[in-house]
Amino acid sequence: ERMTPEDPIPEDGLSAEDRELLAHVMATRAGAVAARPTRAPHSGWTPLSSSQRQLWVLEQLHPGDSAYYLSVAFHAAGPLDLSALVGALSDVVARHEILRTTFPVRDDEPWQQVHPPAPVPLAFDDKSGADDATITAAVREEARTPFDLAHGPLFRARVIRIAHDRHIVMV
Repeated sequence: ERMTPEDPIPEDGLSAEDRELLAHVMATRAGAVAARPTRAPHSGWTPLSSSQRQLWVLEQLHPGDSAYYLSVAFHAAGPLDLSALVGALSDVVARHEILRTTFPVRDDEPWQQVHPPAPVPLAFDDKSGADDATITAAVREEARTPFDLAHGPLFRARVIRIAHDRHIVMV
């Protein structure tokens, strides 16, 4: 039998977490605006998850290997407001702690350290008039540039100007 938003949330057979999730889904279906989830408090130093530890170990075995980097480049046609881009990227980084996290070693163990939000530095290269090979090489070089897991940042942004009103934006 299908539940309606007016039905009470069942107590039997559901964990507290499942009841909370069900209540959220039902409130959303009823058109109510759900509250934004809150983050669990942490001390700033948190142990790595097993997946993070695996990637950290791979980085220690093969430093600078870009196999696990994710780099995206796209063309932006028309005028580009660099301050608006910095603001938008900074908002994304402020909202997602993992983009502000580094992985230093303390007491011979890797840890996560979440840093406070800060404006994202935006690197800018003017390659106006450069040939396609030069531009492609610049994009590839940025995509292959290693991250320093211990010191960060682990999120980078770069704009390559290829003409007055044409840019390549990389994150």
